[in-house]
Amino acid sequence: MLLGFTLKETAKQLGVKYPTANPHMSAVYRKLNVNTRAELIINYRDLHA
Repeated sequence: MLLGFTLKETAKQLGVKYPTANPHMSAVYRKLNVNTRAELIINYRDLHA
């Protein structure tokens, strides 16, 4: 996702279907306490700057 892929594209690359990937991504957002992809990317970049 950090490379700009959509969730559908990411799911395809991982060999899973979108309905499987979507709840996993929601769990990632919840665990990292973010609400949007932009927040996720900003937090990741801040950690690895």
